[in-house]
Amino acid sequence: MKTKPQLINLGLTSEQADKVMNLEHEMTKRAVVFVFVKKDGTKRHAVGTLDRARMIEKDGHMWEPKGVERGKEQDHLLKFWDCIEQAWRCCNVSNILAVEE
Repeated sequence: MKTKPQLINLGLTSEQADKVMNLEHEMTKRAVVFVFVKKDGTKRHAVGTLDRARMIEKDGHMWEPKGVERGKEQDHLLKFWDCIEQAWRCCNVSNILAVEE
């Protein structure tokens, strides 16, 4: 989980940092719909979660970590399980536009 000082150090406002922290917290409990800007500039609606019980792969099996985690944590990225694509995705925290209730 990201902290407010980490997010503010990335250039986010206090309000943006709160939005990212709340999104990440809610995703630990349920699937959340949110909107972010992709690298190519288009907007993407995503349904993401960090709730392990919702991480079901396309073949119907629960996702299991494989091998050693790659690289160190990158504070500027929000990593999430995409409930639609059934795969890990990420987005830049500064590109998160909205979280749907």
